[in-house]
Amino acid sequence: MQRFRLDLAYCGTRYNGWSVQTPSVMHKDSIQSLLENAAAQLHKPPVRVYGCSRTDAGVHALHAVAHIDLPQINSQGVENQPEKIRDRMRHLLRGSDILIKSVQKVDLTFHAQHSAIHKRYVYKILNIPRYHPARFNELFNKNTQWVLDKSLDLSSMSVKLTTDHGSTSTVKNIQSIEMDTQPPPLELSYIEDAQTIQISISGDSFLKNQVRAMVGGIVEVGMGKTTIRNIEELLSSGTRNSFSPTIAPAAGLYLQHIEYPESPSTREE
Repeated sequence: MQRFRLDLAYCGTRYNGWSVQTPSVMHKDSIQSLLENAAAQLHKPPVRVYGCSRTDAGVHALHAVAHIDLPQINSQGVENQPEKIRDRMRHLLRGSDILIKSVQKVDLTFHAQHSAIHKRYVYKILNIPRYHPARFNELFNKNTQWVLDKSLDLSSMSVKLTTDHGSTSTVKNIQSIEMDTQPPPLELSYIEDAQTIQISISGDSFLKNQVRAMVGGIVEVGMGKTTIRNIEELLSSGTRNSFSPTIAPAAGLYLQHIEYPESPSTREE
């Protein structure tokens, strides 16, 4: 068998997260199920697709990685080539919100999840104080950002947190949290105080809802509901006994980048 690494991106709005769901909750497709349906056209019996991160429903990926195992020679007696697999899967996934960016051969020791050494998520907020988000949800897609109509004290939020933790019940190896503000989209430039906020969180692995909880906590700092010290204590203690932040909506979260050890078999093309 030959292992192939798939680098991909997707908009998660239409899908029930990454993982294949049980029949009782399959009201929406998952990213994994669509990829496995496409891979099944390349080789039978069905091909299992292993992903780098089990993103939740509504979460997006600018750069995700998966891997599949296929015979070196396909059913037509021709060697499976990365470019052919990429083009075939792109064709099979047409009409979906999934893009196969590249395919490459890797060693059988490579694993999309377990071989990863670093992940970076970015969370996007469109902040429009004094304007109700419902007025903008159709024009500025609420499914790809958190449209927030609360005034925020950015000076209290603009704190870079760098940590070096082991794994606890709520904290798992977060390495840095940074916030960046940008001008609003051109269409909103006439609105006073409108702005785009991006919060980047990096680490080697994350627990369920961990990034969204940290973003929710930082936003609560900006709203005056808590302090940055509570965020720091949450990171250092790993408990939510005294501070349980709001979970930010899934729509604003993107898996931005994932890294693997530098080697010819895992380097991104």
